[in-house]
Amino acid sequence: MAHMPTAELVRQGHTRFERVVAHEIPGSPGRHTYETQVTFLDKTNLIPLEKGHGYSVYLIPRGGPDGTKASIRWTVHIPPPGIRDPRSGVVDRQITMTEAGAYGRETRIGWQFDGAWQMIAGAWKIEIEIDGIAWETLDFTAR
Repeated sequence: MAHMPTAELVRQGHTRFERVVAHEIPGSPGRHTYETQVTFLDKTNLIPLEKGHGYSVYLIPRGGPDGTKASIRWTVHIPPPGIRDPRSGVVDRQITMTEAGAYGRETRIGWQFDGAWQMIAGAWKIEIEIDGIAWETLDFTAR
């Protein structure tokens, strides 16, 4: 019998992202790789429009054998006028991302504000799919 992908919503809300140095790149003095530390701050959909803040969704894919691969795909719908990529000049009103998760294991997805060009106030929407099956649509407001 084929499995029917779904997910369990663990929590969602305001998160803080902080880049920390992971280690120096061998053979490249002064250059480092970075990791992002994510801190869950509050169960709210009102997110401050500030660099390093964002909206995260913590979920556990269900419907398949625990530990097997679960493809998580989410589309972030951006309020008007959209985000203008500073390098290409292209304006995006939606951005789709994927994450290789696993059934039965918690995964975090979402959106973080990294730069001034992403600071768009208004109502944002995230549509989430698990293994190609629409699961949930969640909203947050950036202000």
